Amino acid sequence: MKLAFTAPTASDLDRERGLAAAYLFLKRSGISIEEVKQGIDARASWVDSGMSPMLEPDPILLTAAEAWDNAMEAAFMTCYGDRSTQWGAALRIVPDNDQGSDPQG
Repeated sequence: MKLAFTAPTASDLDRERGLAAAYLFLKRSGISIEEVKQGIDARASWVDSGMSPMLEPDPILLTAAEAWDNAMEAAFMTCYGDRSTQWGAALRIVPDNDQGSDPQG
């Protein structure tokens, strides 16, 4: 798995910097993209269950989901800086074989 960053209205350089910031955040956190994927899936299932205490994910999974939130923030802040994040901006996890067909980057 890898990350893909869509950043409408951003320059190619700013988009690349945003993506690099997200990768760097995860690397420094010591959390892999696979662990992040498991964490955000577990958190989404928990939220869908009404956040039942009996179904709360393992703290390690919640930490991975929080790392994802922070990696997204790093990408947006690095890419857009003081400007407002544009509607449609997104950091996604995609399969390694994804060719990045999104024309917005």
